[in-house]
Amino acid sequence: MGRDWSSELVGCIKGADRVAANALLTDWAETRSYEEAVTELLTPALELFGGLWADQGGETSLAQGYVAAKIAEDLLGRILVVREAEGRSLEAKHGPVVIGNVEDDYHPLGRNMLVAFLRSAGWEVYDLGVDVPPEVFLDKVQEVGARVLGASAMMFSTARNVAGIRQEIDRRGLTGRVQLAVGGPCSSCGRSSSRPSGGMARRPRRSTPRRSSSSSGSAPWPCTRQPTRRPVMNSLERVFATVGGQPKDRPAFVLNLSLYGSKLAGHPLQTHYSTASAYAEGQMAVREVFGPDLLLSPFLVPALGEAFGSEVTAYRQQVPNIRRYAAASAAEALKLPLPDIDGQPRLVFLRETIRLLAARYQGEVPVVGVLVSPLDLPPLVIGVEAWLEALLSEPDTARALLERWTPFCVDLANAMLGDGATLVALTANFANPTLVPPRVVQGLARPVLEAALGAIQGPIILLHGGAVLAPHLAGYLGLPNVAAYFVDARDSLAQARQALGDAGVLIGNLHAPALEDETPESVRTQCEAILADRVGDPRFLFGSSGADIPLATPPEVIQAVVDTLCQAGAGAL
Repeated sequence: MGRDWSSELVGCIKGADRVAANALLTDWAETRSYEEAVTELLTPALELFGGLWADQGGETSLAQGYVAAKIAEDLLGRILVVREAEGRSLEAKHGPVVIGNVEDDYHPLGRNMLVAFLRSAGWEVYDLGVDVPPEVFLDKVQEVGARVLGASAMMFSTARNVAGIRQEIDRRGLTGRVQLAVGGPCSSCGRSSSRPSGGMARRPRRSTPRRSSSSSGSAPWPCTRQPTRRPVMNSLERVFATVGGQPKDRPAFVLNLSLYGSKLAGHPLQTHYSTASAYAEGQMAVREVFGPDLLLSPFLVPALGEAFGSEVTAYRQQVPNIRRYAAASAAEALKLPLPDIDGQPRLVFLRETIRLLAARYQGEVPVVGVLVSPLDLPPLVIGVEAWLEALLSEPDTARALLERWTPFCVDLANAMLGDGATLVALTANFANPTLVPPRVVQGLARPVLEAALGAIQGPIILLHGGAVLAPHLAGYLGLPNVAAYFVDARDSLAQARQALGDAGVLIGNLHAPALEDETPESVRTQCEAILADRVGDPRFLFGSSGADIPLATPPEVIQAVVDTLCQAGAGAL
């Protein structure tokens, strides 16, 4: 029986083993050619891998997709070398196609992977890079005569910018002649029946009243909570009762209103994310208007990258994001000086917000310090692609970087606790099999997490970080100091609770970025379904999952969430 080359190549991809895959392709090409390898080996293998991805509901790992793209890229490079040696050029068989990240989007990994796949399949690709305005897309489309335009949007907020591309296509009279293909996680986000089917319509912006410094404390929007009962617990007591699995007067809840606080306090985002007193005022307004049981330090992980030298781009309607990384590789990052947690301006800003909130709400409302684990700090300094490359191909360098940066992360977490944070919340994405293969999880990620979390001197919330967590929760059990697990909106709460058992607080599961397109009625229905799912679970804490609740979210939608939880009362869980 002959050797099943395609299945072997798929096995290399599933194992995220780029070296073995390239060796396999070399062996195959010795008796044929690299060009034949594309059509007779690589393409069938990628089709087989794609079928597995579809059958598993997209639950293959990011590392597997990355390695598949790199294999295609490596093979194309070898073909180019051979052709150049023979005095031949590589002629495209399909296309042209124009591709890029939409305006304001600086996440290149998915686009880079697609470009590698398209080029290996013979497409003529014009890659415009990141942060591409609609007019630049269409100028290139008309210049090269492309019939296909690929737009990558890796964030819910930037996915809305696809609408501008569609409008520019229509404006130039190219409707029906240029096909717009949209990619990225948000292109397949589930949508409720209350949202437009195209998913790109914007709700008209509302004027937002600025809070006066002389305000008597009244909320800028009316509070519609029914005054049928007086609270018998404060938020700190309610959260601690949840941790202990004890009765409480109503479900405890946390909403990611870190961004939304700027709207309530009337501060521009640049001030909100640079002046600790302005941010704290925003969270105080959040507490006054909506009354969540936990308040957050800035949900601003790019600030950690800034502390190492990465550069960010500021926006008027969303959280700042990294546009240029401080280093190009893990080896380069090893040479960077460690930021001073007591003097680096961005770190001082994060910590001062905690001091201000803790001073205001001591003994009343828990304050959460938001961070990343050592595993998730490198992507903020060198980018996801470079960090994946280090984890998969340069494990010694990756280990050395983690050994150097883990004490910094621990010291910063403990400093936040010392500043008054009740607990810290951090991501551990690169310990998740959705992102990296088991050899990385077990050989590197898990030991690093155990050491880091064990050195943090307070309770920890483990954040999903945008990756599904429930199917993999068993792998996180036993980590020191973890008191709660905050799951993704796509996760099954029942599955997560089954994995956790009776111990451990489970937090979720309302999809925050989608709230701006909801109505009070639709969001109330969602909240009631979540509460019904968790009846009899005394360690469930209701939370908005994902990124920040958008600024455009009508306040009455957020209030509908609050009303549903307040009216549920003690019997809800």
